[in-house]
Amino acid sequence: MDKGDVVRNAATEAVKAILKLFPPESAGQVFRVLEKVIEAGKWKSKIGALDGIKSFVKTAKDAVGNELGVTLPRVELALHDTKSEASPFGSYTHAQLN
Repeated sequence: MDKGDVVRNAATEAVKAILKLFPPESAGQVFRVLEKVIEAGKWKSKIGALDGIKSFVKTAKDAVGNELGVTLPRVELALHDTKSEASPFGSYTHAQLN
């Protein structure tokens, strides 16, 4: 594992820990921020944002259900990402939301 992997793993764990602090009722607000990353971020950032959305599916099913109409079209953008690493992750997150 090189130095980049250590930093990347630490950042991923930090984001997951921060997202766990948000109550289910905040899903809409959190999703709006993550959707901006999906639309404009680089592919590694998109993967992180999709992972963040996916993490809410487990803990806030009702709140996520209320947001599907807005969130699914934006997640769908990641399905068509030209970067080979981002597209499968978009598919996986899309499946988790459905």
